[in-house]
Amino acid sequence: MKKGMVNSMVKKEKQKTHMNLKRRIRKTIAGLSMASAIVVASIPVDNLQAVEGLPGDVKKVTLTEEDSRIPDITSAPVYTTGDGVYEFAYVFPKGVVDGDKIAVIKSYNSNVDENLSSGLLDIPNKVDAYKHYDPGTGTGSGYVAVNLKDQFMYYKVLEPVLDEYGNKTYGKYEPQLDEEGNPVVDANGDPVMIPVESTLITKEAIYPCFYRTFTDWGTINDQDLYILRPGASLGSKEVTDYMKVEGPDDWRLQDVAVQYINNGGIFAEKGSIMTVKIGDNMRGIGNNAFQNCTSIQSVTLGAGLDTIGNYAFANCINMKSISLPTNTNVRILGDHAFSNCQNLESYVNPVSVEKIGDYCFENCYNLQNVDLSADGSIPNLKSLGNHVFVNCQKMERLEIPYNVIETLDISLIEGCTSLKSVTIRNSNTTFTEGLPSVNNGGGAYSILDFVNAIPAEFYFEGEDGSKIHQLCGQYAIAFKYLNKEVYEV
Repeated sequence: MKKGMVNSMVKKEKQKTHMNLKRRIRKTIAGLSMASAIVVASIPVDNLQAVEGLPGDVKKVTLTEEDSRIPDITSAPVYTTGDGVYEFAYVFPKGVVDGDKIAVIKSYNSNVDENLSSGLLDIPNKVDAYKHYDPGTGTGSGYVAVNLKDQFMYYKVLEPVLDEYGNKTYGKYEPQLDEEGNPVVDANGDPVMIPVESTLITKEAIYPCFYRTFTDWGTINDQDLYILRPGASLGSKEVTDYMKVEGPDDWRLQDVAVQYINNGGIFAEKGSIMTVKIGDNMRGIGNNAFQNCTSIQSVTLGAGLDTIGNYAFANCINMKSISLPTNTNVRILGDHAFSNCQNLESYVNPVSVEKIGDYCFENCYNLQNVDLSADGSIPNLKSLGNHVFVNCQKMERLEIPYNVIETLDISLIEGCTSLKSVTIRNSNTTFTEGLPSVNNGGGAYSILDFVNAIPAEFYFEGEDGSKIHQLCGQYAIAFKYLNKEVYEV
């Protein structure tokens, strides 16, 4: 007999011996821990179908560009908030070609964000549009408001005409009188003349609507602002080079709803962010948006959310809570969305979520409470990605809702060393093996590896005769009949 065949037979024999031993151990434990339950002696294994493994580690659930609701901003005009903190694209929502445009955050300048000194990232609900202004004419530079046509905005004022010494000039002067009404004279005996304020000589002047001078022009109605005439030079001081706005299309671009954070790690690796405050208009968080923000402790998201990108909050190692309303519009949680959030303690899946991405909660060591059933509602969840809960070491129980009808790889729950039960609502849902292990250098992770790692009191719960019921028979795993205190061990 060939050496390879001998090794194979020895390996199978060892596996069989181990499984038999495992059965005896589980029967003993079950007798102690399930004394009040009805224990059935054997598990039917008739018509058991062969379980096919998957070749290597493959992507199963990820947020694709097609799935994402974040608009393409490649050709969209880009503006800045007046304080220079945010740069945003002004674009129609995805799939829309008419109506109101929205703001998609394109970049973030933490160096000028005054709120960040206290650890707060306060993403605005709405933004006004500014662009950098520097005509190089000595008239100053900075961020100036723009209109819907992408033109700089200006305001007109009346200002004093100054003499060569920088003093105001007047049309009339009169003698200064003392308290008794007598003229005041100077050292030479000449009368002291003072200006008559009502005769102040003024001239019209035009200034850009700088953010820093907002208090000077912010209360002026849009229809009373000005734009540069066609052909006039930027920075011109000639009043005649400017004209009053003609209609609503010339008015300021302001109060634009901030709905998306673009892909590309807009806030990634900003270690000063501790708390994230997001406006009610926010609809989506792009790929890598907050990746490696290691100081974030809590995040509160709004009900209008429809997109959470791949790696959106990955490696936020100190984040303890993520508040995601159960009535959001999110359909897919991106792959690795919360991976390595080592201090995350609980997660409730929104009703709308249909797919949870690969490695979504990988290495969430303190994730103890996981609710995939939308806090008691009927969830839309249909698919779980590969390795979703790998190394969730404190998770004790997991319930897979009825609408999840698929064969899941056992690596989904690899490293969940405190796991006591997995409830599977649908009879056609079960586990297979074949994907590589996260914890053993990429070797295949098997159901037997899972059996060896779980607590002795672990059991699968499901319908009588279900696929998971059959799997338990094949691998001598304790089984509980769904909604009954009846166990097979």
